[in-house]
Amino acid sequence: MDKIITKIGNIKLIHPSKSKYIHFIKKAINSALKKNYNIYKYYPDKFSIIICDKEEDYLKETKYKKIGGGACVKWNKIILLTSKKDYKSYEFILFHEINHLLYKKVVGHIKPIWLAEGLAMLNQEYYKPLKITKESLKKDKISWRYLSVEATKFRSIDERKKFYALCYFSIKYLIRKHGQSKIIAFLNKLSNPYKDDYFWKIFQKEFQIDKIQLTHKSLE
Repeated sequence: MDKIITKIGNIKLIHPSKSKYIHFIKKAINSALKKNYNIYKYYPDKFSIIICDKEEDYLKETKYKKIGGGACVKWNKIILLTSKKDYKSYEFILFHEINHLLYKKVVGHIKPIWLAEGLAMLNQEYYKPLKITKESLKKDKISWRYLSVEATKFRSIDERKKFYALCYFSIKYLIRKHGQSKIIAFLNKLSNPYKDDYFWKIFQKEFQIDKIQLTHKSLE
């Protein structure tokens, strides 16, 4: 299928010539950029957004074996599978993925993944974990393990729900307690390469709370 390259600022938008929802996506890009700028006070460096209208094209571009969420950041590219007709969905998705690019720009990597994912959910009003997930996390005696450096170890649907939910609840708690700007400023203190022991040492010093306490407070 023929592809078209459209320039939007420093973004290269690559899409099929007859892509279904490209008018929604172009509008969503500008909104997602502005909302992320309000958080980081940066715009991303040059990157590409590859639009796939078919599942087989998405799998080819991502090198994945399964579709998963239908959007990801790889090799400084956002790869997006079009499947929705409403603009708001694309704005949420692109906000999330552009947020990851900005996190990496500030930190130099995307670890710990719980913090990166939590920040990428900041403006995603649609994401409200079910109450049952929160109650399940409360009953889990070691639910703090979901504040993880990596997410690949969480393979089951239930584990992944708990992981994303705790990311969300933790960031919401930290914002309520300390404010968004303090969290973003904290990113500049992270080490590159990442060291988990060092991270939690400076995290506790900055926010006066450790991993287990953060989990408990987030689930109250």
